Amino acid sequence: MTNSPAATDTLSDIKPPWEISSAWEWLWWALGTLAAAALASMAWRWWRKRKAHAVLVPPLPAHVRAKQKLQEALALISEPKPFCTLVSDTIRFYLEERFNFHAPERTTEEFLYELQGTNLLLPDQKDSLREFLNRCDLVKFAKFEPGEPGLRDLHESAFRLVEETIPPAEAFAPPTGISEARSVPGGDDRVLQAAPKPAGKTLAIVGAILQAAPVVWLVSFIIMLMRLTSANAGTGLKQTHASAPDADTEVSRLVQIVQGELIITIICILAGLAGLVCLTLALTKWRYRGAWFFWFLVVYSIPMFLNFPIGTAFSVFFVVYCLKHRGEFPSNRSEAR
Repeated sequence: MTNSPAATDTLSDIKPPWEISSAWEWLWWALGTLAAAALASMAWRWWRKRKAHAVLVPPLPAHVRAKQKLQEALALISEPKPFCTLVSDTIRFYLEERFNFHAPERTTEEFLYELQGTNLLLPDQKDSLREFLNRCDLVKFAKFEPGEPGLRDLHESAFRLVEETIPPAEAFAPPTGISEARSVPGGDDRVLQAAPKPAGKTLAIVGAILQAAPVVWLVSFIIMLMRLTSANAGTGLKQTHASAPDADTEVSRLVQIVQGELIITIICILAGLAGLVCLTLALTKWRYRGAWFFWFLVVYSIPMFLNFPIGTAFSVFFVVYCLKHRGEFPSNRSEAR
């Protein structure tokens, strides 16, 4: 009896065994998720605590900043044009902010015309302001160079105008936060910040701890090699007597070992990268300076240099940055602020 082609086509090979995820795989995923959640929670609490303890310095009143600028202008008393430019700009900015009088990028005529239609200043103050700005324009645009007495007279007129227009509630009140606030270097003088506070230590410690991830991976990798060697040795002894189901079981066991190591590798890579980001932020953004931190970055950069390309890039960055800013780190073993 001959098998028909139709009957032959309906036959198919036995399907391979269905892979069942081991309990260890789910355990590692759960531990990784818990570690990530704990790290995120710790970072959030640290940020909230730092934000809650931030010292908010009230901005200096407009008249205080105007007086400071006028005082700085005296350093240019020997240079008529820069002196008059700084003094006139100070008065214009002061009037615009003091009275909420928006007239930026106006000529002197336009500025005075806009101001004339308001009751922000008294008539004699408007006349004094007109004379003051016109005299400044002669120096700025007509190349007129008055002597020092004339420049000091302009300075006194500007200072007197500020004094006469101080809000009544602040006329006798000491300016708030002068000793605690300072101008931001390279920024607008109207933007103030408090003295720097200690920050970044938490990020530095977390980043250093997370750098233990490569060590964990190395230990896990050695254990995996030992387990594979042991499993292969056992398989070789039983190979001649093992049945097909036993062989499939051994292969499945080997696959589970490799899969578990792969999960550990991914978790260690993510933890190491997160630690590198924490170290970088603590070093650059929050400018944490600790003696231990300097030596940790320099020494740890040596083995990290071998992890091309990411580890190499971070190690070069850490070494160059630390050596360039060596003077900012304390030379003793005490903690930086």
